Amino acid sequence: MLENYLQEYKNAKKSSITIEDVKSVAEKLNRYLQEQLANSPKDTTLFLNWVATNKVSHTDISDQDSIQLLIQFLDEHKENLTAQQQARVLTTLAWYHLNSGQFKEELDLLEQAVALGSMYPETYYALGHHYFREETFDLAEKHFEKALFYKQFSFGEVADTSKKALTISFYQYSYAVTLCYTEKFEKARELFQKVIASYPDQPSLPVTTAYCDYKLGDKTKLEQFLKTYISKLKSLMTSEEELYSRSFLRLGMMIKTPIYLADDKPFVFLTTSKIALLFNELADLDAVIDLSEDEDFIVGPDIMFYHYLAALWQTNQIDKFEHYIEQELTELHNILDIEREEAEEMGEDYVEDELIVEMIEKIKENSIQFKAGNKPTAVFHLDNEYVCYSLDQIL
Repeated sequence: MLENYLQEYKNAKKSSITIEDVKSVAEKLNRYLQEQLANSPKDTTLFLNWVATNKVSHTDISDQDSIQLLIQFLDEHKENLTAQQQARVLTTLAWYHLNSGQFKEELDLLEQAVALGSMYPETYYALGHHYFREETFDLAEKHFEKALFYKQFSFGEVADTSKKALTISFYQYSYAVTLCYTEKFEKARELFQKVIASYPDQPSLPVTTAYCDYKLGDKTKLEQFLKTYISKLKSLMTSEEELYSRSFLRLGMMIKTPIYLADDKPFVFLTTSKIALLFNELADLDAVIDLSEDEDFIVGPDIMFYHYLAALWQTNQIDKFEHYIEQELTELHNILDIEREEAEEMGEDYVEDELIVEMIEKIKENSIQFKAGNKPTAVFHLDNEYVCYSLDQIL
């Protein structure tokens, strides 16, 4: 019966855009779980799913409320729970603390789960992400390796949850990205190949192996990938097919209709800024300029004020360099003037927009630096995408 309710919720979520769209189904699932818990109050799966559905069914319930429910459950039933079950609850608790920005508490709980001697894979996966965010890549590598080992050999309990379990590809991907940061590119490449084999329809994933090849001394595959990928992106702009995706919303492409990509697949958010960084690493400055000036793309100031300007100067396009600086400074000063006038009209004290002022100063500073022969320091890195490691979440 629980499986049917969970499937109904998953189907509703898959075809919906907002929380409101799935709220009624979540409420039904929540009522069912509450009824079942009355008969089986120690059932970990029922309880964790019930806590998760509370968040969707009742908008006034916070992460802190969920944390208190989980702590109470552990206090009451710890003696009747296996090490794996306790680790599952502690890992879910850690997720709620992470979601509330309480990183120390997250780490403390994950370490408690490890101390139980549990082989619950998600605990080590969560620790990998914790240390990756802390940029302690050697520890992140250690925990991702252990997480993948436990996941590969199915250690731990298989449980019905309201969220589809992370596939082994997520573990392979996170481990491989971390190996790139510790410069173990051959091993990373092997893992990326396995991920690509599992998801051959993901157009951005091949950048992973191409990037490893580049780091191992062969840049031709990365050059070919970028050429093919940009061509695919441009073809999407003229496609009549209705496409939706959160990933391409972050691409910086001028597409009126967002493109949907299922969130149960690991994939690379290869933004236009990331593409520009790859061209810069390949020393293809003409490609950096072409991408930055392409009207089909939106390239952010992180590239325009740095790599684009530097590329113009290094390729001796001095007039274009000076014109761009003058144009951007004029536009930014105009924004400040408009804001000043609006404040005066409303009788308010005018406070300069710190972000605009910072951008003005950055353009001036970069102009001086690039004319002196300096180059941008930002380089391309694969991102270890933020993924919910708690199986007991429905968002």
